[in-house]
Amino acid sequence: MPHTTYGLFKGIRSHRIDSPNSNKIAVSNRPNACNLCHLDQTLQWTVDNLHKWYDQPKVDLDKDNQTIAASILWLLKGDAAQRAIAVWSAGWKPARDASNPDWTIPYVAELLTDPYPANRFMASQTLKNLNVPFDSTYKFWGSEEDGQMERKRVIEAWQNTPRKNQPQRNQRLLLDLEGRPIRRELDRLLRLRNTKPISIAE
Repeated sequence: MPHTTYGLFKGIRSHRIDSPNSNKIAVSNRPNACNLCHLDQTLQWTVDNLHKWYDQPKVDLDKDNQTIAASILWLLKGDAAQRAIAVWSAGWKPARDASNPDWTIPYVAELLTDPYPANRFMASQTLKNLNVPFDSTYKFWGSEEDGQMERKRVIEAWQNTPRKNQPQRNQRLLLDLEGRPIRRELDRLLRLRNTKPISIAE
């Protein structure tokens, strides 16, 4: 039972029983068990493996879903529920073990300014799980200015911390030659964010 449902400030297990399905994944673009654990992989990777392992049909995906990790797309341009599930998953230990999650920190930090307090709270909790090395005074109920300042502090702390096995120039993770997010791509995805109102209060 994968953690594909939001509730109680976290991803919770879905009690719906079905098999992974390429067509559903392509059409709905909802977070799925494969990409919520393998945070560094694309939807194309999932579709290709479902075809290889279970003879699922090949389906057409847009360029972003072919080339950019699904978790990044959910975090940056997803709707409020997609962002909630993705940001919680970034701090989930099995996903951290599967995905070398240090690279997720600057993307998670973007949710410190999310319009939804629940997402801001989960982003702050995930950053604690990822052991960002700085003293935080962040309050998820604070002002947007406070969130922007904290976001900047997190990213600067991450950039200034030596990292082992840091990916370099990785298109799938939108990292440049120095292993830092490609800002123009990050901003492009943020401009595409699904802002449809969703009830996500606790």
